[in-house]
Amino acid sequence: MPLKLREWLQNDFGIPVAASSTVTVFALANVSSNTAKQSSSVRYFDVAVGDVGVGRMIFRLFDDVLPVTCENFRALCTGETGLGYWLRPRWYQNTRMYRIIPGFMCQGGDFNFGNGGMGESIYGQFMRNERFAFSHSKRGVLSMADAGWEHSNNSNFFITFGPQKHLDSKHVAFGAIEHGMEVLDAIEKVGTIGGKPKRPVIIHKSGELNVDLLRREAIEANEGLPLGSEEYVERSADSWGNPDPEIDDDDVYCMPERLTMPDQYSPVPDHLFRRAKAQWDNQL
Repeated sequence: MPLKLREWLQNDFGIPVAASSTVTVFALANVSSNTAKQSSSVRYFDVAVGDVGVGRMIFRLFDDVLPVTCENFRALCTGETGLGYWLRPRWYQNTRMYRIIPGFMCQGGDFNFGNGGMGESIYGQFMRNERFAFSHSKRGVLSMADAGWEHSNNSNFFITFGPQKHLDSKHVAFGAIEHGMEVLDAIEKVGTIGGKPKRPVIIHKSGELNVDLLRREAIEANEGLPLGSEEYVERSADSWGNPDPEIDDDDVYCMPERLTMPDQYSPVPDHLFRRAKAQWDNQL
């Protein structure tokens, strides 16, 4: 395996890989290729601390490996599924980060009561742990916050402030901050040891952006600059959200699968499915 790829797997995801190891890797060629269809859009939060906007966080989701979990987060970013069980919008917009512990993580996603007690997935109240494919090995990892028992994921999520490997195989990490780490810094500053924020932290806007449109806007913003010049590259990166202009789109890798997923996969925990089916059968 190439040295660069081994170091990436080791440093970013905490996976030790021998030089002779063979790992299946999904390479993303460009946004128009079939392998990159799920990466043609980015998900974002616009965050305010108190009454001051502190910026936008853009997330990269590992939807090629965790499609069920990532679709839940994506749909809750856009609010497209409408009202939930408590007749409140299933939407992250205008919700709070209700738990912030410096050095550990910030938690949000409860659009029902705003305290983490009543989250709700797009598949029902709870959804199962899809797969423990990624490590909480760095700052900015996006992961599912459950209700305290197995297969109780809902709309609640958390973002790490640093490596938290003790959470591996307990919580499903399904994405990471790709741009806007300074927003995470601002969130961490208002945290407390007990978790109650010093000031309200609000996701005042959430949604999905089309990468192709962002690229076109970047090109328009660079009219008149020499193609390939340093200023052109830097302005292009700033315009569509790439934090590092040195990163080549052709050199992006997704996490290799480590578990085999069944062809027919239900996000609903087995015991809830059996209970609902039994109740339905008794009504016939």
